[in-house]
Amino acid sequence: MSQSIGRSAFEDGLIIYPCAGNVGGVSGDTVIVAPPFNASEAELAELVEKLASAVERTLTT
Repeated sequence: MSQSIGRSAFEDGLIIYPCAGNVGGVSGDTVIVAPPFNASEAELAELVEKLASAVERTLTT
């Protein structure tokens, strides 16, 4: 699932790092989001909005 979220986020211009196998080396999906330390509040809000949109699109398809 993290790969699908990563592709969906990329379509919106958001680059995240999808990861899998975080539970017992086999199960579990996560994504790493690493904004710059000097990101503005507006930029962080945009990041969250794009990530939420990517997750929603992935879960509804």
